[in-house]
Amino acid sequence: MRNPWLAIIVVVALSACSDDENGGGSTPPDTDAAKQTDYTRESILEACVRMHSCGVERLTRVSDCMKRYEDILLMTGQAELAKTLHLCVNQAGGDCKAVLKCFGSEPTDPDCDNTYAAGCDGDVRRYCDLGDKRIYRVDCSAGGLICALDDQGRPYCAGDKCVTPGEVKCAGTRKLACLGTGMQIEQCDVIQLTCGINRDGVNDCIGPGKECEG
Repeated sequence: MRNPWLAIIVVVALSACSDDENGGGSTPPDTDAAKQTDYTRESILEACVRMHSCGVERLTRVSDCMKRYEDILLMTGQAELAKTLHLCVNQAGGDCKAVLKCFGSEPTDPDCDNTYAAGCDGDVRRYCDLGDKRIYRVDCSAGGLICALDDQGRPYCAGDKCVTPGEVKCAGTRKLACLGTGMQIEQCDVIQLTCGINRDGVNDCIGPGKECEG
């Protein structure tokens, strides 16, 4: 029996490696229009294939891209941001310059290294990926988030601002912990938990049932 995922990878890979010299346009895709496209596991896989083929953050394997989405982006409340980026990538099709434009990478940007001063430009997270030495600019607000600096001064997409280090609170099923200047998200419902007071009296991801004794 043929593997349908293999067929998807082959078809997308064949169309994901073109650039402007091969007829691709340089105009970035309209992300508002992209949001209206169906978003499924299949489209996430297609986006990962295109990102891999176009060298976004020097992804070594498509499976790493999928794992990062499932294990990191979903868990840290960045699902909506990932959706915006993935649909933008798929709308770009095989135009690698347009794919990179989805991540705010400009062809005129110089190569960067570990001396690059990453930071926040408003709610845009600006950073250097050391794998491909490219500068990326990701708008956290596209996922309902803000750009904040962690306790090492590195930019990340956070749930809200904070001023009290170590503060932890619940926002629905989200656990928010103050890290640097922002509230880092832990999406409890991704692992079938909710956010509430644990047996030690602090906010944490907890089971939805009654507290057990012992």
